[in-house]
Amino acid sequence: MTMTIEAADTGQITEIEQFLTARALYFNDFDRLWKMLEAHRIDERNPGDGTRIDRDQAAKIMGWLQRNHGGQRAAAPARTQRRGGKPSATPGVYKKAGRVYIVRPTRTTAKLPAEQQRCLALELVGTPGKATRMTESGDEIPFDLEYRQGFVYELSQADRMSNADAEQLMVLYKHCLCGRPLKAADSVRRGMGPVCAKRYML
Repeated sequence: MTMTIEAADTGQITEIEQFLTARALYFNDFDRLWKMLEAHRIDERNPGDGTRIDRDQAAKIMGWLQRNHGGQRAAAPARTQRRGGKPSATPGVYKKAGRVYIVRPTRTTAKLPAEQQRCLALELVGTPGKATRMTESGDEIPFDLEYRQGFVYELSQADRMSNADAEQLMVLYKHCLCGRPLKAADSVRRGMGPVCAKRYML
């Protein structure tokens, strides 16, 4: 007797997506989960093109999130209104008070037209066990991108690094801004892949 596995319903998937989005859980360990959710949505639209999450799996994912991140305060949803509109910083590389920030669209709005995207700021910080960058002295330093809630409103276009300075900085890193390793010669020289270059450079 063949046992039928029932796919998760829209309500379960939406609940997981909303939980992740509300707490800005977009990067690092959550990349794989977002890819699973995206594959599920693709298969909903075009059966056979993706891999659906089953009901039990969705319940386990939600249970794990609630146990491990349920106590994490959700980001304030009305921040944009309180600030009086969208932040002035657009996707790119910024430097403020000696710290480097990457402004990028949120995962849920990245494929929308630019005027509909919501952006967030991530600080480039040293983190053991992560990807490494090569300093001018030849030393390798581990680094990571850490989300800074609301800081995108503190950045302005005046803080944006020029294309030349951004390329000079990022070419020291072995990984693109999106975290993928760089392999193509042009990408290594530029310090980021072609997709990110179009998104983040002026």
